[in-house]
Amino acid sequence: MAKAPDPRQELRRLIQGLKQGLAPGYVLRFDERWFAEQALERIKAAAAQAGLELCYHDGSDPGFEPALLLDDLCGTAMFASARCVVFRAPEEHLKKCGERESPATRAIRSFLEGKRGTVVLSASGLRADHAVVKAVTACGGVSLTFRALYDTPFSSRDDPARVELVQWIRERAGERGVRLASEPALLLATAKGNDLFALDGELERLAAAGPAAARELSSDALGSPQRLADHLLAGDLPSALYEIEKLWRSGFDKGKGGARETSAAAILAVLAGSLRRGIRQGLAASAAVAGGASPDAAAAAAGVPAWPKARQTFLAQLAGRPAADWPRMQRELLDLERRSRLGAEVDAGHLTALALRWRVSPRPAARAGGRP
Repeated sequence: MAKAPDPRQELRRLIQGLKQGLAPGYVLRFDERWFAEQALERIKAAAAQAGLELCYHDGSDPGFEPALLLDDLCGTAMFASARCVVFRAPEEHLKKCGERESPATRAIRSFLEGKRGTVVLSASGLRADHAVVKAVTACGGVSLTFRALYDTPFSSRDDPARVELVQWIRERAGERGVRLASEPALLLATAKGNDLFALDGELERLAAAGPAAARELSSDALGSPQRLADHLLAGDLPSALYEIEKLWRSGFDKGKGGARETSAAAILAVLAGSLRRGIRQGLAASAAVAGGASPDAAAAAAGVPAWPKARQTFLAQLAGRPAADWPRMQRELLDLERRSRLGAEVDAGHLTALALRWRVSPRPAARAGGRP
């Protein structure tokens, strides 16, 4: 399977193409909605500048009326020479009716063949080989794919400040007139997670508040017990130490109106729950692999979710450790929880020691020419 392109490059490709004029059609396939929304706004602006009549339909809206969509696709513009028909969430309405194409698919074909303007499909679950996608590209239209930005380094040797999400934050901050160095951008990514709408809103707030707000950003970065669990299970010592520091300095988001939890007991309780689940999955999957199962099949049997990020994260953890590590890690976690339940203090130092014991040393890179 070909690697999905960088969504930032896809958006730049669209912007560059719009300078040459509107295409007959656009397909915006996305995992990351923020990029699809940015692309849609730029297409709508270009259509308005070209004098096209804008028609908007949302297939997920309870009030969606298929007949109105078909009218806009098959009819002629009333107040302009052509139309820009935007169709969000079209997936259910593009499914075949038995062996026949859906009415919406046939209407989009008719729109394209009749050269009635521009049609825009914005979808999170539309396959690249769908007939309507092929029809758009066959007539000179554009198909764009907007995957989610990577928000973690590929290995413990990579600089977290160079991951795609942090780079996007800095680029977007610059577009808003905010000068943001790598460290505060990394802290913002850690505090807000991979939610581009929330991050963009925070950058808008920083732009309005002035330079001082950006300088003070580091004091507001929250940690995440789930991220810490992922780093510990992966044996990623630098990332684990960074997350421990933020958790003990700023706590984590309780998800209740912006409230944060800072008590050591609460941090440990949430962290231990994530670690117990991850270790149980590691034990089950490593046993399945020893029995001849493929890593992916072993992950599925261990109950690891199939969505790409969860599965890829777990498979990296599984591949990075010998099977003997998982029972040892389970014992050490139980010892830590027992210490806490008996009233002894468990602090950042204990978690740091755990991160040191659970770290996975990076494998040495091969030298030029493939020599060891």
